[in-house]
Amino acid sequence: MNKTAFTMIELVFVIVVLGILAAVAIPMLSATRDDAKAVASMSNFQTAVKDIQSSVAAQGTIPANLATIITANSNLLVAGQVVTARVSGQNCAQARIVGQTLGVTLLSSANNCAVFVNLPVGNIPLNGQTIAF
Repeated sequence: MNKTAFTMIELVFVIVVLGILAAVAIPMLSATRDDAKAVASMSNFQTAVKDIQSSVAAQGTIPANLATIITANSNLLVAGQVVTARVSGQNCAQARIVGQTLGVTLLSSANNCAVFVNLPVGNIPLNGQTIAF
């Protein structure tokens, strides 16, 4: 007897194996996307802080509204003299101009904000000098 086709058992086995692989791979891909969003938010936040420092160094004055030098996006909110980094709707870090300093605060380190744990927090002087961030 010539066997020229797959049996039903073989087809079911292949479908089950593919289902198991998909069940393992899909959550991993989703977590990778969330990690990428968190890293992008951290990068945008660091760039915003550097932009504030550069603007103060170049202009000699602290801007009344940071929206004039920083463009808000889905993971970076700009309101007055406050910049907030967000990941998936959760506020992670904030930079606020207070007098002649820029206060950097960690708001959350849970879940997607874990990438912000090593963020240097505290007050950064805005007297024309830039500090590595």
